[in-house]
Amino acid sequence: MKIRALYTLLALVLVVGLAGCKAGSMTQSTVELPPVKSIQESDLSDDQLLALAAVVNRMRGRPNLENAVFDPDQDMMISESGFSYDNMELTNTILLGAESVKLADGKFSSVLEGLFLFRDDLGRRAGARFAVKYYTLPAKGVLISDARVSPEGIAYPKVEVYTVLQSAIDITTVKFDNYETLYRTVVEKSFPMTFTSADERQYGDKGKYLVFVFCKDRVSPMADFKIEGTPKIKSLYANINGWPVGVFGAKFKPGSPMSKFKFTVTYNPAPDSGGSTVVVGRFENKLYQQEEKTASN
Repeated sequence: MKIRALYTLLALVLVVGLAGCKAGSMTQSTVELPPVKSIQESDLSDDQLLALAAVVNRMRGRPNLENAVFDPDQDMMISESGFSYDNMELTNTILLGAESVKLADGKFSSVLEGLFLFRDDLGRRAGARFAVKYYTLPAKGVLISDARVSPEGIAYPKVEVYTVLQSAIDITTVKFDNYETLYRTVVEKSFPMTFTSADERQYGDKGKYLVFVFCKDRVSPMADFKIEGTPKIKSLYANINGWPVGVFGAKFKPGSPMSKFKFTVTYNPAPDSGGSTVVVGRFENKLYQQEEKTASN
């Protein structure tokens, strides 16, 4: 996918949320989330560990593990069409339910339910909900009779925002089908919004800028990811394997109080089924020092 003629704007990193701390010429805010206790290998029995490892291996498109057999007569719902977790590290396993029943022949029938949390080298995150049913086999093996995995979104996805001079990127040649390539290109060419003085000479040059908004958490393709600004802006979007990207253009002077501009990033995980819209990022083009002076007067 390519985006045609556009203008531009700013550079920063915005995180989840609502009012919070400020740094430089950006407003950054966070929402405190409850801590999640990770499941360590020592918390799992050998058969549980083997069953979960076999499912993760299949999610990554890798060969089956030794002593972990998937029932060939049953349809598993594990792999996603056109997507693999192969380049992502499994960072957390959250076990939501576990049950094991001893059968008449001395074997065990077990069910596990929970969440896998992944992260890649770019800092992107992805969640997947799993339900696995398996039987223990002789020689410490398992037969997986049913396994279902589905993507799991997050309530407050993290976003990062970068500003690039229009002259630094030919927007007509940028391909929006590869998140990693696009992200690395934009970060490399981004314009630093780190003004620490009210001195007009330290502001950025007035000109045309592109503003890129990257969602770092994988969300549902049905989710609503939107950029809204004052004055009104027109954004273009792409959802790359579940990670939304937005871009818009503007002509302004970075850091200057005379170039008044602000925008928010909103997210609704399920707009078609009554989901709630939340603000996950907020930005204003103004100086931190000026805000401090006003507050102290």
